[in-house]
Amino acid sequence: MPNLPTPITTHSMPSRLRRHLPVWRRRLALACATLLLAAPFMPARAADTLAKIAGTHRIVIGYRHSGPPFSFSNNGQVVGYAIDICQDVVKDLAKQLHLNRIDIDYKAVDTASRFIQVNNGSIDMECATTTNTAARRKQAEFSYPYFFTTTNFVSRKNAGLNTIADLAGHTIAATSGTSDLDQLNSVNKKRDLHILVVLRRTHGEAFRLVQTGQASAFVMDHSILAGLVASSSNPEDYVISKEAFSEPEPYGIVMPAGDLAFKNAVDRALGALFAGNEIDRIYKKWFVQPIPPNGRSLGIPMSPTLRGWIAKPREYLN
Repeated sequence: MPNLPTPITTHSMPSRLRRHLPVWRRRLALACATLLLAAPFMPARAADTLAKIAGTHRIVIGYRHSGPPFSFSNNGQVVGYAIDICQDVVKDLAKQLHLNRIDIDYKAVDTASRFIQVNNGSIDMECATTTNTAARRKQAEFSYPYFFTTTNFVSRKNAGLNTIADLAGHTIAATSGTSDLDQLNSVNKKRDLHILVVLRRTHGEAFRLVQTGQASAFVMDHSILAGLVASSSNPEDYVISKEAFSEPEPYGIVMPAGDLAFKNAVDRALGALFAGNEIDRIYKKWFVQPIPPNGRSLGIPMSPTLRGWIAKPREYLN
């Protein structure tokens, strides 16, 4: 959320000026100031997404153009690990709503617009790589986690960048509106690394800065970096740091703020998915087996953190 300029209120005026304002103008100024200060924290009226879906038999899913292996466009089709999971969720929602089917429309979103679009009704849920943080839970609802990842950086092997300290004095790429950017800025300031941060709107654009030598490294979720490297023309040219900026953080489906009925329905669908073996098949399809566009495998086995979480909904359902 952008920082708002400090409003001029009657309380910030010198007392000699306040005395000369008509009463109604003082009251109006105070009322406007109150609204300005309160607006960023006033919750919007909760959407009724389930009723919308039931009435239209359609759902709009937000995805990323360049977010392999989670959600991306390949040969004109929207595919990925998060997309497969959300397609399964939609099938379950159809059963919950007693519908024969729910058609899916896909809409590309980026990190800067995702929360705006999910809350203004442009999309019904985002299926991508949005981490569930305390700050973001004030902006939207999140489903059960379906992945955990750390924040790392990717660089060219010949750059000799192995640790976060090695980034000192370099130009580093990041994607605007991400928690990874916040973590990079925090470490940069805390350690006084004098890093020049260059922002791009998409992960693909930020990674291209490293490919073209315009940036020394790109800071992003480890899983996203692995997907970008695997889909590049020369994966062997790049290395992902072992040192991380963060502890493992969860990804979740993003839904309109305050729409708890929709959130609960999505969580029930995910719980059913986790209770069976389908989640293992979906995971292996995107992280162990070869994936498009170049048919390379990421070689990332399911982490103990994710494996442990998947067991929790199963216990809940039983």
